[in-house]
Amino acid sequence: MPKLDWDKAKPKPAPTPRDTRTAAMLRQDAVAEYVAKHELACFKCGTREGEWAKTGRSGRGPWAICADCVRG
Repeated sequence: MPKLDWDKAKPKPAPTPRDTRTAAMLRQDAVAEYVAKHELACFKCGTREGEWAKTGRSGRGPWAICADCVRG
């Protein structure tokens, strides 16, 4: 029988709001990098700057939408 590693068996603490905020910032950085790499503009308003809400790839190619267009 394999030996139990107690460090791996311990339950992991729940994420704190700070951890969640850091993860969100890292995701936003990754989205901004993706948009810049593909030279995308928001498909609704055409802006190339700002906070990006969503990105993706469709049959026509990569796309992005800014947070302002999602909000309203």
